[in-house]
Amino acid sequence: MKKLLFALILAPIAVLGQYTVKSKMVSGKKEIITTNYIKGYVVDGSGKEYEGEIQLKIVNTDTTEIRYKGPNKEKLKFDRMKILDYGPAKLLVSEVKNDYKNEIQNFHPGYIVLSNGKKVEGMVASRKRELAESDGTKMLGPIGVKFADESEEITEYMGADFEVSYYMQNINGEEYHFVNAHGVYVTVENPNGRFSYFRNPKPTHVREGATNLTRYAVEEVTEELAEEAAQATAQKSFESSMNSGESLSTSVGNATADAMNVYNGIRGAVNTEDMTITFREYYIVDNKTGQSELVYKKNVEEVLNKFLGDCGVTSSEIEEVARVTELDNVMVFLKENACD
Repeated sequence: MKKLLFALILAPIAVLGQYTVKSKMVSGKKEIITTNYIKGYVVDGSGKEYEGEIQLKIVNTDTTEIRYKGPNKEKLKFDRMKILDYGPAKLLVSEVKNDYKNEIQNFHPGYIVLSNGKKVEGMVASRKRELAESDGTKMLGPIGVKFADESEEITEYMGADFEVSYYMQNINGEEYHFVNAHGVYVTVENPNGRFSYFRNPKPTHVREGATNLTRYAVEEVTEELAEEAAQATAQKSFESSMNSGESLSTSVGNATADAMNVYNGIRGAVNTEDMTITFREYYIVDNKTGQSELVYKKNVEEVLNKFLGDCGVTSSEIEEVARVTELDNVMVFLKENACD
């Protein structure tokens, strides 16, 4: 057995690791996902191991079935609850695609930093989210990292598992640094300087004005669509009832009820309370002291005072820089005025 199966329930689709989505369908309250076949293995209940290709059937994030294809084209299906183990085979760097247009997706020399602080050098590739894995939200960076040591065997780490906290790729002599922020790997700017910074992928400070305006616009459009759909439904329902020999009053009643159902359905499908627009946020890290601060448009002055309060910088200088909207300029000011 290659390894002990630590969990037979997979995480949601965004963290499927080497598995990619072939199809996704919804049936009632069930979301059924079928993955593409990949090299892998299955260990049945008796301990017999099968090596070949495997495909997963996932129902509401729970893997229910493993489908196996052998080297001689034999096909088997295994109930997930009746096997001892399964998983993807270890692939070599030479066996995977390594000519992506986005260079960070290809393997380059670098290192990863594990959650326990251990730094491991080898070949590193960024794992971007596949189109089929998208849930409609914008990702600010890779969702995982692939690592290969001198054996060239690839181990894939997903950001949401928090096993790798940081990694670096050296691409044509230039270093690209990524930090795990809320389960996503975001680019670290100025990683080797006194101050580095990176985008917060899950900002919390709400832009009230923009949010309210967006909610209002969505509600207006939704109302208009609901009214148009209700009117069309009422007309169709009324004509259908009259053609079926119903009385005028019954036809009107049917049309009204059908129209209201459509109207309420459209209005109820859109929840503007969940719509929020947030400020762009960054984490600034003082690499000398380890101090870090979350900065956004409204607190630039406060953060600069925390970093530079004892460095002889005047309040008027800080106020002037705080008006700058580009964080790059703020970073230059920090670097030039930081105390040793």
